Amino acid sequence: MKILSYNVRGLGGLDKRKEVRRLVSEKSPFVLCIQESKMCVVNDFFATTVWGNSLCGYSFQASLGASGSLLTIWDTNVVEVWSTSRVLITPW
Repeated sequence: MKILSYNVRGLGGLDKRKEVRRLVSEKSPFVLCIQESKMCVVNDFFATTVWGNSLCGYSFQASLGASGSLLTIWDTNVVEVWSTSRVLITPW
């Protein structure tokens, strides 16, 4: 099982998405964990754009303020996800 974890420090720019896509293509992970994407919304199109041509599932936790957001994408041909959950983070 190959799991790739990456702190992208912002995934809004096209260049950064291309960089992540290249990394996924090169390493062929079963699971991709992206921290600090700083995205407010992720949809099927966006997840597929980052992951590539194969089928994928994803889970997303939106950013809270200027930092955060977690995006996990997995290969549905290899990984079976039973459930995902969102974590409520309360600022101090």
